[in-house]
Amino acid sequence: MYLCVCRAVRESEVDSAIDRGCKTFKDISDQTGCSKECGQCAQTVKCYIDQRFEAPVTGSLQLVG
Repeated sequence: MYLCVCRAVRESEVDSAIDRGCKTFKDISDQTGCSKECGQCAQTVKCYIDQRFEAPVTGSLQLVG
């Protein structure tokens, strides 16, 4: 899916930038060119980045007490 239509930046390109070490919106924008034209994709790209960096939920909960 395209995250930035103006620059034709797909999710896979953002994923690759993250895999190469990009950690911020600015890093990813500089690497991929997303949000460099009209800027309307900025919020979508930021949300996508946030989702990628969320820690996966694993294991089980333990009661302490």
